[in-house]
Amino acid sequence: MEPMPSLSADLRRAVAAIYRDADAEVSALGAACWARGDCCDFTRADHRLYASGLETAYARETPAGPRNPEESLCPYWIDRRCTARERRPLGCRTYFCDPRYRAPLEAIHENHLRRLRELSDIHALPWSYAGFVAAVRAPAETAAPARP
Repeated sequence: MEPMPSLSADLRRAVAAIYRDADAEVSALGAACWARGDCCDFTRADHRLYASGLETAYARETPAGPRNPEESLCPYWIDRRCTARERRPLGCRTYFCDPRYRAPLEAIHENHLRRLRELSDIHALPWSYAGFVAAVRAPAETAAPARP
């Protein structure tokens, strides 16, 4: 597996811009986070969060709880609250407890995931798309597999 290199300031700004655009579209839908932590309990919600290697590298720049590869809970989910709201992956930004928004949120997710893929391609970064919790908990040198 090829590790994800450290992100440049320009690349960080580009990821943040994609996230801001996605957040604006989610907000325009009227979908709102109730900040109860219910959606983030992926085991209970029977949900698996996926993220690109680029997103995982971006999130890893925020200090997290202990990284135990066997743990099923997100290391940023502490006391039922996200401690990495600004750097949380696209999947977190477009997953809500309210099922009324599922289809439009999936479309927003796919659009901005495409943009993240294009950003990775432009910067010749390895592309991966894997379970976020396992990827972010893995040792940094194995977090992003090489592009096939």
